[in-house]
Amino acid sequence: MPATAPGVLGNGTRVGFSEASPQSYTTIASVLEVVIPKIVADEIDKTVHSTGGFYRNFRGLKRVENVTITLLADHKSSRTASHQSLRNLQRDGTTVWFRFEIPLDRNLATSQCIAIIAQFYVRSWGPGAPIADRQTTEVVVGFDGDDVEFQEPTAFALTA
Repeated sequence: MPATAPGVLGNGTRVGFSEASPQSYTTIASVLEVVIPKIVADEIDKTVHSTGGFYRNFRGLKRVENVTITLLADHKSSRTASHQSLRNLQRDGTTVWFRFEIPLDRNLATSQCIAIIAQFYVRSWGPGAPIADRQTTEVVVGFDGDDVEFQEPTAFALTA
């Protein structure tokens, strides 16, 4: 597969970002793998020692876990401008909108998806150059917003 071809990911999952408002998304090219954002609530112990013998908890504040995106590396910025844009966002410390799209049908016979939209900053960006494998770039984004929006079903906004 040439470096500029889109990676095979989750049966059609797409990732993009927008520096503008209203959002006009740039699709991230050659995505190989992505961890979809997860919302995790803190667990606060409220155990009172009694005859029941079980720990009890209640939900605390929620956090959005970091998202790791693995890209098939192509270090010529003319072919993968989206990769260089991510590097620039990391260098500048800019918070932007990210959009993650997961097709409703696994067989891709749909024009609709579940979209997850939130504000993130690029926490780290780094090339990987293993000896016996393909070159990759790993990008980690950290949450920097007030909420995570889940839209379903909705039309794809990112190009394949």
